[in-house]
This record gives sequence, C-alpha cells and structure tokens, in this order.
Amino acid sequence: VSQSRYNPLGYFDHIVTKQDEETKKDQVQRYQKNIGFEPARTWIIGDTEEEIHAATQCNIHSISVSYGARCEEFLSKYPTTIIHSLKELDNRTNNPLHLG
Repeated sequence: VSQSRYNPLGYFDHIVTKQDEETKKDQVQRYQKNIGFEPARTWIIGDTEEEIHAATQCNIHSISVSYGARCEEFLSKYPTTIIHSLKELDNRTNNPLHLG
C-alpha cells in the first residue's frame, strides 16, 4: 500500500487494507498477528458500523468519519469518536483522554 496515497498527512505508522473477502475484524487480527500493536495505541478509522464492531471485538479504538457511507446521525448510535476531517486526528490521537 502506498503510504503517500493513503496517508497524505503522515498520521499513520501502518495502513491495513482489505484483502479479498475478509472482514474488518479479520483485518485487525491479521495486523495484530503480522505486525503486532498495542491495542491502547491502535485505531480503526472508517465510515460504517463494521469498523466500530471490529474495534469493539478487538479491544481497540474506533474513529468514524462523518463524510463517508454513513452519516453522523447514524454513526452516533455506536461507541465511536466521530470526526469531520482527518486533520482532527492531531487532537484525538495525541491525547487518549480525547477518545470517546
């Protein structure tokens, strides 16, 4: 995966993309197995409830973007932090107390 294409702001150490038919939970577990990570310092960012469910199942943080497949009103029904721009990550990821 091209870091510059999917990481234009340079916020992420690693980016995991979907492989074939695997679920988001499978992606997180593959990442955990192949790369290793600290759950407390790991976020899944997405625009549907599938990422939120994967985060809950894998004990990591979920951040949802309000400008994707699901609207903010829909996503607010789930335990997630909602952002309106990737630039908001600066304030969210540097201080774990800001994570909802």
